[in-house]
Amino acid sequence: MSDQFRDQLNSTNALVLFSGGQDSATCLAWALERFARVEMLGFNYRQRHAIELECRARLLDGIKSLRPDWSAKLGESHTLDIPTLAEFVPGYEASQWYGVGAPKDTPAAVIDKLNKEINAVAADPIIKARLAGLGVDPMSMTSAEFGKSIAAETEKWAKVIRVANIKAE
Repeated sequence: MSDQFRDQLNSTNALVLFSGGQDSATCLAWALERFARVEMLGFNYRQRHAIELECRARLLDGIKSLRPDWSAKLGESHTLDIPTLAEFVPGYEASQWYGVGAPKDTPAAVIDKLNKEINAVAADPIIKARLAGLGVDPMSMTSAEFGKSIAAETEKWAKVIRVANIKAE
């Protein structure tokens, strides 16, 4: 452990980025065990993690009732309402997506078979319901459509890189 980190641990106060989800709850518990006062900061950036923000208050109530020693250490709980990227750049959208790729020389028949089977799984009502519960909306498409989607994403982010003058280091 570095001396700087050790000195910071000897401080009496901490700030935890706390959304109400599992990871940030673990970080909050870690800080409450080690610091005299812990304040929390959450960000409402109006995405799918809103359910975690809804759980924050219930989780804090649970901590207070189960651990009175931690309850006394809890400072203010702040939530910042962060504008979305689209509010800064009208019409702009950033999203997360997943896809399945194959090596360049994979035979077309194999690609078509994989595409058919993957799309069938994504269309299964049980799978769709499970994915929806995770905030995922499957988008079935052909391999050609997926290629066009990747090209569009590449161009979109290339514009961001150019405008922001981002350089590789």
